[in-house]
Amino acid sequence: MSFDFDQATQQYFEKIFIPRNISNWNEWFQLESIEEYKNYALRNSGLDSVEDLWIKLNHVEMDSKDFSIEKNDFIESYSESHPLILCHSSGTTNNDLSALKWFHISEDVIKRYWAPGMRAIFESSGLDSKGSALIFVPSRLKTDGMNKLDGKEYCSLYSSEFSQRVMLSTIKPESYLLNEYKTSRSLSTISEMLSMDRVSVISAPALTILGWANYEKLKTGIQKSLSSMEEFDINPVLEELLKKIEKEGLNTATKIIQKNLSDKLSQATIIFSISSLSEQNWNLIRKFMNWEKGKEKFTNLYVASEIGPIASSLGDQDVAKSNSMYVFPLFLPMIKYKGKFEFIANSSHKTGKLLISKTDKGRVLLNINIGDVISTKDQVLLPQINGKILRSSFKLKYQIKLHDSIKLGPEYAVYAGDYFECTNFD
Repeated sequence: MSFDFDQATQQYFEKIFIPRNISNWNEWFQLESIEEYKNYALRNSGLDSVEDLWIKLNHVEMDSKDFSIEKNDFIESYSESHPLILCHSSGTTNNDLSALKWFHISEDVIKRYWAPGMRAIFESSGLDSKGSALIFVPSRLKTDGMNKLDGKEYCSLYSSEFSQRVMLSTIKPESYLLNEYKTSRSLSTISEMLSMDRVSVISAPALTILGWANYEKLKTGIQKSLSSMEEFDINPVLEELLKKIEKEGLNTATKIIQKNLSDKLSQATIIFSISSLSEQNWNLIRKFMNWEKGKEKFTNLYVASEIGPIASSLGDQDVAKSNSMYVFPLFLPMIKYKGKFEFIANSSHKTGKLLISKTDKGRVLLNINIGDVISTKDQVLLPQINGKILRSSFKLKYQIKLHDSIKLGPEYAVYAGDYFECTNFD
C-alpha cells in the first residue's frame, strides 16, 4: 500500500536501471585509514584516472553554473534511451523563474552518487524492502513533474523530491507515503499515514514534525482540511476519523488523532536536520515521538542540489546527537581557506568552503564551489563535519529596499549569507 501524490512520476523513475554493485555504505566503515578513504573516493568518482589531478586541484575552481544547462536546448538535442530527468535550483528571492539553474541528472550521476548516497541515509536509518517510509517534500513549481517538449518526455523536479524518488526506486520499500509539506496536517494525509504498517523512517523537516506534535497547529490543519474534504477519496480510515470528529468534536478528536499518530510513528527514525531546533521544540518532538531525552532516534543529512548526498550520521546516534555527520567517499571533498586548497581529511583549517570534485559521463569537474561553508570535526577514518552548514556570502543581483537610516554612496553592492570573507582582516 502506497500513497503518492504523483504516481506517474515514480513509475518513470522505476525505468532507471540501478545495478546491485553500486557503492555500499557498509563498506565505508571498513576503510582503515584516510588513505583508503581517499582512494575509495577517487575510484567511485572516476577521478583515479585523471592525470596530474592533485596539481590541478591546487588552482582550479568552478561554479555549479559551469555545468548547468539551457533546458529547452538540451531537451531538443537529447537522444539517449535513459529517462530524461532535470533538476532545478530553488529559485531566487525575487521569484524570477527565468533565473533557475537547470541540471541534467545522467544515469552515471545517479549510479555513482545519488543512488548509493540516498540508500546509505535511509538504510542506515532502518528502512528496507519490508518497511514503510513517510516522505514529505517542498511544493512543486507548476511546471514540475512529467512533461513533454516537441514529443520528448522528460521529468523536472526540485532535487529534494528527485532524491527521495531515487531512494524509493533503489530500496523499494513495501509501502510509502510521498506528499508535499503543505498536506502533512490535512485529515486525508493523516488517514493515509494511519493506514500504513511498520513505519520505519520519516523524512521531513522539523517544522513538519512539529505540525503534528503541536496540538494547536494540528487542530488548525485538520480544521482547514475539513472544508475541502469533497476533493479527496474517502477511505475507511478517513471515514472513521470524520465520524470521530462529528461525535467527539474537533478539540477532543484532535487529541485522539494526535495520540494515534504518536503511537503509529513512535518506532520510526526521523531523517532531518536538527541545527535549527530550540530545546522547547526538541521537547515537543520528544513527547510526540515517545522519546526519552538522550534516546532519540534520528539521522542528520546534508544533500546539495548540484552534487547529491554529501554527508549523514549514518545510523550512529552518538554522531547524530552531537550534530555531526560522516562525509561520504563518493566524490573528492576539498576545503578552501584563504585561497589554499586541501583534501578535507588533511586540512590544517577547521572551517572553509566545501569544494567537490567528481566526474559525469567522463567529464571531469574539479573543485565545484556549491556556496557552502563547513566545519570539520574528527578526521580519524571517515571524515566528520559539523551539522550546521553555513552559506557563503554572495552578491545580490537585484535591488532591495534598504532602511532610510542606512547611508550609502551612489555605487554599492549588497551581500547575503552566513559567512563573509574580508580581505583586509586576518
